[in-house]
Amino acid sequence: MTDAWRKAGVFAAGILLGGALALWAYKMWTAPQDVAADAAVLAPTSIEAEPAAAASEAAAPPAPVMAAAVPAGCPADPLLARAGDADGQFSLQAALATNSGSDPSAFLKVAGDMAGQGRARDAEVAYIVACRVAAQASGSPSTPVADVQTQLAQHYAALANLPARAGQRPQLVERATSLLQEGVRTYSAALGANASKTQLASRRLDALNQPNETIISGPGAGLDATTLGAAAASAEAAAGVNPGASADCANARSASEKVVCTDEDIAELDRDLDRLRAQARAVTRDPGGFAQRQEQAWAKRESQCKGDKACLRSWYAQRKRELFSEF
Repeated sequence: MTDAWRKAGVFAAGILLGGALALWAYKMWTAPQDVAADAAVLAPTSIEAEPAAAASEAAAPPAPVMAAAVPAGCPADPLLARAGDADGQFSLQAALATNSGSDPSAFLKVAGDMAGQGRARDAEVAYIVACRVAAQASGSPSTPVADVQTQLAQHYAALANLPARAGQRPQLVERATSLLQEGVRTYSAALGANASKTQLASRRLDALNQPNETIISGPGAGLDATTLGAAAASAEAAAGVNPGASADCANARSASEKVVCTDEDIAELDRDLDRLRAQARAVTRDPGGFAQRQEQAWAKRESQCKGDKACLRSWYAQRKRELFSEF
């Protein structure tokens, strides 16, 4: 009996000792983590180590920055030289680095404004950024990219016909041709060969091979014709070229012709209309009818306006609408 109690006591003591050891082990396993966490927060060296780490990071060479891939169909770099002291203010790299949007319309608006101010290179940069933004948002090829491509092509083509840009005409025409070819392929695949955008881009592509034809946008191209008309006139002015009135002022006889040659506002309307008329003549599907309609419109101006400026402004606005219908 005594031996049995002795064994039971030893067994109980073993259980108690084992439990105590287990509890001690648990505390010792978890304690270092808690202590380490507290030490990291409270140790003075944790504050002193930060400048050293910062200095180490500053001393490390910067990681190489990978250049963004140029989307297919968008120019890699600007082609144009500055058109005057005010031009060349935009940086393609800076614009691409800071842009985070997905809508090219803002850049297209800037491009139109810059073209109207005669800042041809800045307009080109804005168009290129718009092309890349459209490609990033919609993929390339895509209709939004083709819309930008055709507008940039028109910008190049309009400048290619300026006397001041005669030396650069082959490069401008080459780039405009490439952009329009991309646009035609995209429109044809997405919209069909008979779609208005496809056919208009095709006619503009054909017109590039015709000398002395200025390509100006029409309805559906996303850019008002007066913008590129102003771009051409402003670029001429920036290059020191006096565009003058489109009329033959040396032989002006009628009252309306004399107003065109003497009033700068009317002369500007006449220049814009002359550029639009050249484009419409290049793409019309009815050349004979176009010439007849042109003669009728001129006769109407001579018979109705007789030099009245308000009448002439109204006539130019109406004639512009009529020319748009040729597209």
